[in-house]
Amino acid sequence: MQDRAEIEKRIRLFKVKNGIDLQEEHVVAAIHLVNEHRVDVPIALDRTSPGSSDHGIDAWHYDRSKGVLIIYQSKLSNSRSIATGGFLNLIEAAEWLAQVLSTGDLGEPPKNPCIHNLAQLLSQQKDSIHAISFRLISPFDHNELDDGEEFANARSSLVTSTLNKYAADHDIKLKLEVGEYNLEEGVIPIPLCYEIPCEAEKPFVLVSGARLDLATTTLHGLVELYRKRGNNLFEKNLRLYLGTKEARQRVEHPMAATLDLICGGQLEPIIFPFYHVGVTLAARSCERQNGLLSIESPYVINGCQTVNIADRYLRGLEKAKAEEKIDRFKKIPVVAKIVTRASDEQLREIAICNNRQNPIAPWQLFSNDRIHIEIEAALRDVGIFYERQSGKFKAVMRNLQTVGEYPNTNRTFVTVEGLGQIVCLCRQQFALAAKRSEIFSNKETHDKVFDRTIPHQARDIIWAWNAHKAAVRALHNYLLRPAHDNEQSHRIFDKAAVKQAIHFIALRHLYQRRRDLSECYVWRLNKNAPPGLVEEDESFYRQVILKAKAWYLRESKNLTIDVSIRSLQSFLSVVGTEVGLGSDGPMPFTENTLAWPDLESTEEEGRG
Repeated sequence: MQDRAEIEKRIRLFKVKNGIDLQEEHVVAAIHLVNEHRVDVPIALDRTSPGSSDHGIDAWHYDRSKGVLIIYQSKLSNSRSIATGGFLNLIEAAEWLAQVLSTGDLGEPPKNPCIHNLAQLLSQQKDSIHAISFRLISPFDHNELDDGEEFANARSSLVTSTLNKYAADHDIKLKLEVGEYNLEEGVIPIPLCYEIPCEAEKPFVLVSGARLDLATTTLHGLVELYRKRGNNLFEKNLRLYLGTKEARQRVEHPMAATLDLICGGQLEPIIFPFYHVGVTLAARSCERQNGLLSIESPYVINGCQTVNIADRYLRGLEKAKAEEKIDRFKKIPVVAKIVTRASDEQLREIAICNNRQNPIAPWQLFSNDRIHIEIEAALRDVGIFYERQSGKFKAVMRNLQTVGEYPNTNRTFVTVEGLGQIVCLCRQQFALAAKRSEIFSNKETHDKVFDRTIPHQARDIIWAWNAHKAAVRALHNYLLRPAHDNEQSHRIFDKAAVKQAIHFIALRHLYQRRRDLSECYVWRLNKNAPPGLVEEDESFYRQVILKAKAWYLRESKNLTIDVSIRSLQSFLSVVGTEVGLGSDGPMPFTENTLAWPDLESTEEEGRG
């Protein structure tokens, strides 16, 4: 049996190297395709299932030279019973293949890109298929699985299946096989390119070699590209979804209205480029061939909303079987800009500039930096959602199966800007914590805050997120008490730097002195401020709020002058000593952090 730790290591490296955030079962199947069949990474991702409506197919590969189709079922588990359960999935796959090959009926157009691509292959190559292999891959050696009752039952089911009858009539050999994951990297051949319709235009070439091609493609061609690649198509975008009321009114409703008029015959399809700005794609290369644009590794970096809206609209027409309207839809042209040979830095700037028609928060400019991809992967490993792209939580969590990948996120998530603020707070960088957008004012400041240690502190991220919520809520509650609910108190503690300093000392108290309580909150995000931590913080504030108020009035000469951050830090050092907190004691995101227990706490409050 393969070592699970080694598999997980390969998965993590693959995610970081390729800048993707997908479930482990999807990634390990893609790794297997890359290594076993020497296909390029984007192709492997498009031939592996994201997990829903897959008809028992986790991945597939077709060897054109031999006419061999391989259908994969992947079971990333050390449980033999779970692994052998994959045989049932392969029999389900055989039944679906029999239906498609014999009747050509797919039902509704597949939403799963893996199945969409396989269905297209079957429609084009079914007469060239000479063999179909159903292969179960897992950490188990084939000798551990193929001599059991489950394998024998699956072979019997395949023999009596509808597919076997079809295969016999068409001289196709069927096989049932078992194998381990192929984790050995090798040389990748020339990658497969994608093709969408285009008209030739003269390219623009920068001195650096970056090239911009202008082309007229079709809205239908872009939708087909999306159906082949799924959300992988938008991984280089700054955001995935604009779900605000303002965005729907400004983008979605006008575009849908235009499509209604075009497909209804009131407007000509050619009007679309006049009304809508088009899309921008990034790719490794693109070439024009016989009226098609052949694109290697395409990503939409501007136009995510356009493609998503068009896909939903077309699915409505397909469901209604409105053939005449679909024909008009297929004639809608779109202006496309295709960027190739651009460096990562150039691509980042291009993505930013191409998205300026929608407001961009400063943190979004860093959403595709490798450090945030690593943090995203680290938190996903412990069941927590990190929204490094605006709107990704809403877009991804619509899939019920995906929800199961984040068992500890509790219908909420960690934000990039919020995490940056908490990191600065724990390091006593109160000016940045008070104005967190400044963290993202330039790359140097950003990189100092989001250093290489952050992805390795997943438990501290969870704890600090929960504890910060509690510190904020507790201070709010405490200042509503009659003794403090006055203009003078609110003027002091509404000052951003003072507020951050009080939050900091509350976090220090919980982290250094209440480890017993803190351990309950390192496993799961709390949607609201945890009551247990709020109560503890309110009790702690009794020791520091009056001291802080008296100190600030003295330093500010009764609120007539500002107090410096340095003075504030000196006060915290003094008051910390008075209440038993060491200035050199452990704190998250510093050189001195706590080691949390390996097993999840069973205390109910920590699961609130």
